[in-house]
Amino acid sequence: MEIINVLLATYNGEKYIDEQIESLMQQTRAPDKIIISDDGSSDSTCYKLERWSKKFPHLIEIQHNRSFSNGHAGNFSYLCELAKKSNGDYFLFCDQDDVWLDNKIKTQLSACLAEEKKYGSSEPILVHSDLKVVDSSLNEMAASFFNFQGLPGAQTHDFPKFLIQNNVTGCATLINRALLEVSSPLPKEVVVHDWWFALVAKLLGRLVFIDESLIAYRQHSENAIGAKVIKEGISLDMLKKLWGLKKHIVKSANQASRLLELTGANKNVHPNNKVMLQFAALAEQSAFTRWKLSSHFVNNPNSPIERLVFALLFLSIRKSSLINK
Repeated sequence: MEIINVLLATYNGEKYIDEQIESLMQQTRAPDKIIISDDGSSDSTCYKLERWSKKFPHLIEIQHNRSFSNGHAGNFSYLCELAKKSNGDYFLFCDQDDVWLDNKIKTQLSACLAEEKKYGSSEPILVHSDLKVVDSSLNEMAASFFNFQGLPGAQTHDFPKFLIQNNVTGCATLINRALLEVSSPLPKEVVVHDWWFALVAKLLGRLVFIDESLIAYRQHSENAIGAKVIKEGISLDMLKKLWGLKKHIVKSANQASRLLELTGANKNVHPNNKVMLQFAALAEQSAFTRWKLSSHFVNNPNSPIERLVFALLFLSIRKSSLINK
């Protein structure tokens, strides 16, 4: 029998943590262990967790992340350390404020086992699904997070664009032991944990999408990331975000450099390997190369404004921009 571990990160989640854990208890394929890492909660979260642990002492394991670095990404990084020490075969990332549909674990595990049957259990595999977007009271806002957020199609999103835009949501994923082992410990350059695991799976293994919403993805004022409505056209708000986009590109390049280290810098692991290598060393490239690189990351090549924006952003990045800062 496969051993399933849920990796639950908490921080001041007293409002919704009981509903989330209750949804884990109601799974048609129950988890074998729920490993919880609390990131220094100051509300009643820990009290509620201890109450659950006393009720299910063999199921729930509570740990405390003492590093307090890199926010929720750091907390999930700590959970990955705990997961590697466990005897689990498959792992599901879990946020504190969502509600899982009762068939989530069973559906994702079945998909992963099918992939392992074809490619072997040593193949790094990540399975992810769509999500139903709901408000704080679980009223549906959108049946599909992919449509709501305007994410790239799961079946067509590929490198090099994957290097700057993620379309995998951590709480909607299952990974196997092989992916956990090759992906962790998480490098300090990792932007968010789910993106890192998705990139590694895409590059070195299998990334499987289930076109079904398996989570009620709760939106509220305290969301660490959450879902945002995509607005059409250029607005003042969008222009204000351009500086943030430059930072994001630089962080993405740093993350890409760590990703390619997993395969060796000179291995042809992907048809776009040259572009990926150039992007990973973005600040080292000539202005001409950076200008050419920018065209590979534009979502709409028919938009002269978008092409110009990306070209200017890539050209503005120098060795002293933000690299390694």
